[in-house]
Amino acid sequence: MLPACPIGNLTLLGSELNITASNFPFLDKKKKYEQSIIMITKEICQEDKWTFEEINIRSVYLAGIAKKIWNFNNI
Repeated sequence: MLPACPIGNLTLLGSELNITASNFPFLDKKKKYEQSIIMITKEICQEDKWTFEEINIRSVYLAGIAKKIWNFNNI
């Protein structure tokens, strides 16, 4: 079962771009993501579609990054 809001469906986007992207379909939002200066957001532009499969793959990818950044093994 998928979480209600998988982390893979979240991205960083500057406030002006975020407002104009709003709740539009993926292909419309993709145009805004291309304008972002945030690389992790620009990576989404490589996708042709945005389904549960792409979201899950990105969730695993982001979780891997988070584990590297917030390593609590030394606590």
